[in-house]
Amino acid sequence: PTSLSGTAGNAEVSLSWTAPTSNGGASISGYKVESSTNGGSTWSTSIADTGSSSTSAVVDGLSNGTAVAFRVSAINVAGTGSASDTEATTPRTRPGQPTGLSATESSTQVELSWSAPSSDGGSAVTGYKVERSTNSGLTWTTVVADTGSTSTSSTVSGLTNGTSYAFRISAVNAAGTGTGSSTVTATPRTTSDAPTGLAGTPGDQQVTLAWTAPSGSGGTVVTGYRVERSADGGSTWTTVVADTGSTTTAYTVTGLTNGSAYSFRTAAVNDAGTGSMSSTASATPRTTPGPPTGVAPVDGDTQSALSWTAPGSDGGVAVTGYRIEQSTDGGTTWTTVVADTESTSTAYTVTGLTNGSTYDFRVSAVNAAGTGAASSSAGASPVAPTTTTTAPTTSVGPTTTTSAPTTS
Repeated sequence: PTSLSGTAGNAEVSLSWTAPTSNGGASISGYKVESSTNGGSTWSTSIADTGSSSTSAVVDGLSNGTAVAFRVSAINVAGTGSASDTEATTPRTRPGQPTGLSATESSTQVELSWSAPSSDGGSAVTGYKVERSTNSGLTWTTVVADTGSTSTSSTVSGLTNGTSYAFRISAVNAAGTGTGSSTVTATPRTTSDAPTGLAGTPGDQQVTLAWTAPSGSGGTVVTGYRVERSADGGSTWTTVVADTGSTTTAYTVTGLTNGSAYSFRTAAVNDAGTGSMSSTASATPRTTPGPPTGVAPVDGDTQSALSWTAPGSDGGVAVTGYRIEQSTDGGTTWTTVVADTESTSTAYTVTGLTNGSTYDFRVSAVNAAGTGAASSSAGASPVAPTTTTTAPTTSVGPTTTTSAPTTS
């Protein structure tokens, strides 16, 4: 016979050939098929007589991945003729399942990695088929039919952040595409957009920050916020807290110095990392001023002119005025004379008092943080001015003496 060829299958080879040009004078009734696994050094009879003039046969029971040489001889009533030229074929099947499929998410893509199948089906794996599903595996879309590479990793791009995908991998060899691996689920994601509307409210050695959550969370939930501060106008930044671990959009930064200006910024944290920083917000921590000292009244007619010394500490923000209070019962109760003078002048005249009555006065400094502690009190008693009265004088005219005439 001539033109012997073999087609590999799963543990089998399908052979075909052309009948011999000479049948030896008697019809061909069958064919003998032989095989060799040592390159033709020795031969085994696979089929002694096909019992048919058909020029094809299937040899099964072979080992996938083991090369087998074949030859065929025609049979007629005279016996078995000369063998054909040999044909070597390696039986094979599709590869087994890849294992250990894992996924690493990033922005709009997922990097897949896996282990090659334990069985290549008798033929080397030459590539992998990658599929994805957006409906939990009900239907599958081919990402790549054949990677054309033995690499056990592949990056699937063009995905939508925040959308859950299922993936599976199949090995490819000369026999075809094998069974798909177990699936793995992944959600592509990226870091969050910047928070907005950052504002700071100053307090005593602290600033309370508040902001609005970012409009885009990067495809995964925000789990916390990073807060930073700067004491040099944003040239350098110090981390206050790397991750608040809370979705609360407020945070109080403590341990600050009253009167020092600070800049603040915040960024959202999610599974992908720390996102873009917000715009900055500036604030100067502060408290109410200390008490004024040296309150001294000068009594006048139905009034008292007060003077004092500004407090030693302005609380971190300038004093803008003073609160004046008076008491007529020795300091048991106090009445506000003026809630805020709205002046940095350290003098004020209280009018409308009653001469001869005793008053106590106290002064408190006012700044943007509020009204500070009151000074020590000082007593006063307005008096009417002293009036000097001069007695009227009586004029006495000159005395006139008249002499009686004398008689001679």
